[in-house]
Amino acid sequence: MRRLPALHLARRAGAFPSRLDETGVRRLRRGASGPKGSALRPLHGSSTESAALEAIPYHVAYREWLEPMSKALREAAALSDDPAFAKFLRMRADALLTDNYFDSDIAWVSLENPKFDVIFAPYETYLDDLLGVKTSYGAAVLIRNDEESRKLDVFQKYVLKFRTRCRSHPKTVPPSAAISLPWK
Repeated sequence: MRRLPALHLARRAGAFPSRLDETGVRRLRRGASGPKGSALRPLHGSSTESAALEAIPYHVAYREWLEPMSKALREAAALSDDPAFAKFLRMRADALLTDNYFDSDIAWVSLENPKFDVIFAPYETYLDDLLGVKTSYGAAVLIRNDEESRKLDVFQKYVLKFRTRCRSHPKTVPPSAAISLPWK
């Protein structure tokens, strides 16, 4: 039987229950853990309460921490002078309590020239060294440096050329008027 050295690390990081053994991992990979492999869903933790491996949505499993985070994001939204950014913060606050991040992600990428970069969600999978599917929460708040950002303006004229050469099909290249630098 092949040993799975990453199993210990994945259990220690909380990606999987400490009682999960190599046989259980093989069952997970085959989807035998429950409906449609629910224990492998990125936004689901695993219960250690019962003998069966039961998937629990993050917003349920971590509610005691997510509720104060959601409240803090709403308070920050009330302080923002940028209506679109405030909307994003309120949407992210909702997402923390539902695990539905898509709409708040779209709100984020739709922001124009935000002063802050807020990363606040379970996106990263690097703590799951075993299967690379379980996400972990991360948080970061970055403040844009306007002076340094202006130095990037020199690259704006090359964005269309970069995108054109990086696309596999010409129809996927947006019109030049729709192109802006992603880091601004």
